[in-house]
Formats: sequence, structure tokens, C-alpha cells
Amino acid sequence: MKYLEQVRALLGHSRIDITQIYANIRPPQLERAVSFFEEKAIKILTE
Repeated sequence: MKYLEQVRALLGHSRIDITQIYANIRPPQLERAVSFFEEKAIKILTE
């Protein structure tokens, strides 16, 4: 659930149930997706 909350925040959804509609992927895939976007966000914010 931790990663789903991060995805919710990245997508700008106000409610987690909206994000869950699109979350029909397995936890390892979700973890990789969050990591990918998190790394890009950190790079952008620290430049």
C-alpha cells in the first residue's frame, strides 16, 4: 500500500480509490515504476 500512496501523489489523484482503478499491476512492477519517477523527480529538484 505504501507504493500505491506514492503513485497516488505522483499522479495527483485526490483519492486513493481512483489510483486503485489503474493499479492492476504486481507490487514489484509498481515498486519499479515509483522508483523510476522518484529518481527523475529528485534529479529535477536538485539541479
